[in-house]
Amino acid sequence: MYSVTLMEQYQATVAGSCFFQFLTLDSVRSRHLKEVKEVSDSEMHVLHNLTNKMSQLLSETEHHAQWLKEFVNRNPEIIEQIHQRLINDNEIMSEEQKQNWKSLIERNGGIVTYVAETMDMIIRLIPKKQEQLRSQNETNNRSVLALSGDCGFAVGVTIGLAAGGAWPLAVIGAAAAAIMCSLD
Repeated sequence: MYSVTLMEQYQATVAGSCFFQFLTLDSVRSRHLKEVKEVSDSEMHVLHNLTNKMSQLLSETEHHAQWLKEFVNRNPEIIEQIHQRLINDNEIMSEEQKQNWKSLIERNGGIVTYVAETMDMIIRLIPKKQEQLRSQNETNNRSVLALSGDCGFAVGVTIGLAAGGAWPLAVIGAAAAAIMCSLD
């Protein structure tokens, strides 16, 4: 069993939660924009607030992604143990989901390499995504923010919450990551 300090558990959980909140708000925003034909003034106000919160979360995510990358690189054995536990010690993921997750990790050089590279990708994408959000908010653009980095955010949710000890949520994150990453 791996050992993570209380501070590391706290930081990992905050990181995973930030990634999760961003993905969730992005889903709400995207789904609404796809479903409505016309956005009312009151909905536009809510969309502005939602977009501002997403931009704030992106700023926070940059810090969390950097921390998580450093944590992974400092503790490869812990990340390997987390990976094994995600595969072996859960009943939430189906065998197909477990296989998808394992294939994803194998295709990308192993769990440590994959998480570190994914966090780098998130860090690189953040300025572009913030600019897209800012532009859409200023112009009332109704297009859906295409986040090719959704996969990376799902990986951040998984590893962050797993390292923090929030296993049921981490397992769900792994299942979601396996799906999202196969689509990217």
